[in-house]
Amino acid sequence: MKNQILDVLRKCPNGLRLREIAMYLRVNRFSLLNPLNELQNEGLVCGRQNEDHANGEYYIIWSAVK
Repeated sequence: MKNQILDVLRKCPNGLRLREIAMYLRVNRFSLLNPLNELQNEGLVCGRQNEDHANGEYYIIWSAVK
């Protein structure tokens, strides 16, 4: 699963939201939380917070570390 996540993130250099990664992999987004955490701890992905105050959305954009 971790390799699949990395493949998807490498194809999208601007990063993706959790729900977008889940859409590409056709899995439940909650099943990605542990693998993403492991990848982040390994230094292979990073997450940056995005705050959209106008729409009341707060989420993390995940991207592969180059």
